[in-house]
Amino acid sequence: MKVILSVIGVLLILLVSAYEFRKDSDPVDYVDPMIGTTMEGNVSPNVGVPFGMTQWTPQTRSPGKKGVPPYQYYDPMIQGFRASHWLSGGATQDYGSMTLMPIVGPLKTDPLDRASSFSHKHEISTPYYYRVGLKDYGITAEMTATAHSGFLRFRFPKSDSSFVIIDANAGYQAATTNTTGDGFIRIIPEKNEIVGFDPVYRIYQGWGKPAGFSGYFAIRFMQPFDSYGIWNAGGYAEDDSTQSHDRPIAYVRFKTGNGEDIEVKVGMSFTSIGEAEKNLDKEIPTWNFDHTRYITRMTWDKQLGRVEVSGGSREEKETFYTALYHSFQLPREISNADSTYVSF
Repeated sequence: MKVILSVIGVLLILLVSAYEFRKDSDPVDYVDPMIGTTMEGNVSPNVGVPFGMTQWTPQTRSPGKKGVPPYQYYDPMIQGFRASHWLSGGATQDYGSMTLMPIVGPLKTDPLDRASSFSHKHEISTPYYYRVGLKDYGITAEMTATAHSGFLRFRFPKSDSSFVIIDANAGYQAATTNTTGDGFIRIIPEKNEIVGFDPVYRIYQGWGKPAGFSGYFAIRFMQPFDSYGIWNAGGYAEDDSTQSHDRPIAYVRFKTGNGEDIEVKVGMSFTSIGEAEKNLDKEIPTWNFDHTRYITRMTWDKQLGRVEVSGGSREEKETFYTALYHSFQLPREISNADSTYVSF
């Protein structure tokens, strides 16, 4: 009897050890999206799924300039969290993007003014999840994503002036290509929703001409707004809900308790606002951030697990699986969740 119990005990120890080893050695756990985020690497710490239409990334640099990725490791300030179509490792520019930024206190919409300091010590970056503390505001920001949609969670301090800034990013590329921006943003308070688009212009052949598609977005908040408004060249217009010009920017305000979460879901499309809404409905139908993060983790683990390696150090495995992660960024899906698409 003692022999049998001893054998069972050894087997249990081996099973637990094997589980712990497996948990620490899933392919996705070897990926470090921060590798290459210096100027020389020209990549971003993207959150999303393999070949997804849109990747989500922290933004330390404003969009529009050729060859400048959204995030660079040595930049000291975060300007927001971007739904990005940056060609990872490339030298073009981002296109059809939009940015969200949570702030507390006086209303500030310009990327440089609203930016917050942060520390890499309080930053978690994986292919399926990103988290960072915004020091200047006492806010913790988290994000995960699917193929066409993003899910963000902002933990605010107690404040009567907790804002989320929505920047359609439309004016940046227009300035680069010497064109007139025609971006659009609209607040729909009865639906806790904001919609809009960032038009895309060609930058090589046919410089400055419309590319034939735009980055459409539909943003939904779980909580109703306490107030809202838009920014224009003359200042802020509270309770105004529609804006269409070079720099369409909106804001929504909440009264938050200490540690209160404001949750945001964003659908993206190259076709229309309606398709962006449908993409969001299909991919993230519920308000369950942790479930979406889990599904995205499993998606990456399955894709990366198609290549299994043995031997080598952990550092070498991190290099390998991080490179594999970057290889699955492109080509990106251009069709919607229902397979519709616009011709380029």
